[in-house]
Amino acid sequence: MKSQKIATGGLISALSLLFLYLCSVVPSGKIAMICISSFCIGLCVALINIKFSLIAFFVVSILGLILLPNKVIPFLFMLFFGNYPIAKLFLEKITNVYLMWLVKIFVFNIYAVVTYFMVTRFIDVEINFAVPIIILIANFAYVIYDFAFSIFVTKILEIRRKKL
Repeated sequence: MKSQKIATGGLISALSLLFLYLCSVVPSGKIAMICISSFCIGLCVALINIKFSLIAFFVVSILGLILLPNKVIPFLFMLFFGNYPIAKLFLEKITNVYLMWLVKIFVFNIYAVVTYFMVTRFIDVEINFAVPIIILIANFAYVIYDFAFSIFVTKILEIRRKKL
């Protein structure tokens, strides 16, 4: 049984890394590819367990930094998208729905600020847009991402229950 978990984790990690690589070579849809890559980590959370999901996250992050030509992509994965499925597992244990969403949005904004400073300081990228508008759009996009992620995990768990 453990070898099956290791093999599944390895395949999911490879799939996640493939989506990150596609993000480097495909001219558009970069954020969508990073989101799909994070869905792979969510798949690992749903199908295996948190331990293997953390291993998959670290493996994809390290290999992404080593193998991908555009270093912004693995940084985005490492700082937000890759670890969010694991954080979401703990955030959704909050029973009060309003408090849960307040904490989720707060955590997202912390992730966004850290990602912004890491990307602009350590990688030569400048962001010269209207920051308040970007924050508003990013929060709206985050809520859509969270809903899509929840639907994805729910469908995976339904399929898994039907097979058992």
